[in-house]
Amino acid sequence: MLDDFRETLQDLAGLGSLVLLGAAMLIWSDVLVELARV
Repeated sequence: MLDDFRETLQDLAGLGSLVLLGAAMLIWSDVLVELARV
């Protein structure tokens, strides 16, 4: 039971980091476009 919970937490942590990474890349691409436009 506890092991399943721990595995679920690890999966959620991995998913969360992927989402954060994707959001950071989107924000960075927007910033780079703005900088290139100046």
